[in-house]
Amino acid sequence: MLLTRQEAAERLAISLRTLDELIARKAIEFVRIGRAVRLRPQALESFIEANSQRANP
Repeated sequence: MLLTRQEAAERLAISLRTLDELIARKAIEFVRIGRAVRLRPQALESFIEANSQRANP
């Protein structure tokens, strides 16, 4: 199931503008269908993992 930009932004708790900046920089994987942009839930998980910071003990 693909997510709309709005749905993805809500799941990441970021603004639509911030998501659009991530898409423009290709910092998050997306799918283009015609002019529509969609995101896979797995792409959100991968983005979170790639950008997670580990606490130093």
